[in-house]
Amino acid sequence: MEGIVPAVVQHARTKDVLMVGFMNEESVYKTIKDKKVTFWSRSKNRLWRKGETSGNFLNFVNMTLDCDRDTLLVQAIPTGDTCHTGTVTCFGNPKKSLIFLDELYEIISERKKNINSKSYTSSLFVRGVDKIAQKVGEEAVEVIMVESMTGYGIKEVQFLDTVVVVEAKSLNSRFFEINVKLSKEVIYFEKEVRDLIKNYISREILRGSSDVPIKVNEKKILEAFDVLNRISKLCGNEERVELETAMPFILKFIEDDGIKFDLKWSDLHYLLVDVLEQLVLTRKKEGEGIKNELLMRVKEIEAHLFKIESFSELSIDHRKIKMRKDLSDLLLGVKSVPMDRLDLEILIMSKNLDISEECQRLRSHNNFFIELLNGNKSEGRKFNFLVQEQVREINTIASKSQNVEISKYSVLIKEELEKMREQIQNIV
Repeated sequence: MEGIVPAVVQHARTKDVLMVGFMNEESVYKTIKDKKVTFWSRSKNRLWRKGETSGNFLNFVNMTLDCDRDTLLVQAIPTGDTCHTGTVTCFGNPKKSLIFLDELYEIISERKKNINSKSYTSSLFVRGVDKIAQKVGEEAVEVIMVESMTGYGIKEVQFLDTVVVVEAKSLNSRFFEINVKLSKEVIYFEKEVRDLIKNYISREILRGSSDVPIKVNEKKILEAFDVLNRISKLCGNEERVELETAMPFILKFIEDDGIKFDLKWSDLHYLLVDVLEQLVLTRKKEGEGIKNELLMRVKEIEAHLFKIESFSELSIDHRKIKMRKDLSDLLLGVKSVPMDRLDLEILIMSKNLDISEECQRLRSHNNFFIELLNGNKSEGRKFNFLVQEQVREINTIASKSQNVEISKYSVLIKEELEKMREQIQNIV
């Protein structure tokens, strides 16, 4: 390489072209030595390191000459934006590339190798494969935006000698209502529990419970029996105390002893988040099933609508011919019949039977319905409104038409819409 040559800088990972500069032998040497891309500035007539004022350096990775040995390809990893306008490259916004997966893999590998207590990814590796699989499943269904109202989650954890069970389920409802049932050991966390639930759930009834299951404490029962038998002997009664007689005392004895465990909010928060994430995951999975069924029914409606439109053209033509014949028979013997007026009246009557506008509006509603299903937000109320509009259009089509086939397909569309109405009642 001799003199000054163009240098094309490429992102080493994404392969996007970042910028173009010029290099000479000195700048090439400086770039390789310092691992920072350095150019030869023709305007300043000196070496110029990219980022020397902004701090947005190009970290050198590799360099190659083209076949004519008059252009350099420099591969680098940028620190910050490359262009002075604040964009990643000097050539506008680059297209998305799957090469970022390599970078993602490196980050995840680093989190696994060097466990960081502040890193959520590291915490997943600590908690094991089951938790990782659950998180991957949650992220996978994030693209599913139609969300069902019904869901369920449960988590059981042991704290010392006590098993704590947290359970949550959401039910179909028009309004947002939270029912929380907490055991006496954690009742003072109710406000925090409700606030956390509100971050996950909306527009339905959520029933939750945090219970300490009943356990048979054999040691305490035997101690209670021993005390009762000694009291009985002191009173001169040699017979052993019967279970039926002792039970009220035993229960009071165990209750007074109490269940001793220290459950902090951080522990309960961890359990609740797990349960609520389970619940949201089941809602999204059920929502995907609802979405697929609704898409299938919209396609059925489109197929029936196509049949209606094909019969509509035939029906109007047939109706014109029949009206012309009926009027001709009626006016038989009349000497002067203005044919242009007769044609106009037939046209007006035929227009009243035309259903093309209704068919077009119904198709527009169908397209909007599909657009909502594939959108980035679950909107149950909009679906409900759309179905009402679809029903209104098909009712108009059925009432205007006098064709048996059109009436038949109108009934089939109404059946599909009724099934859709039932399904969307369970969409958030």
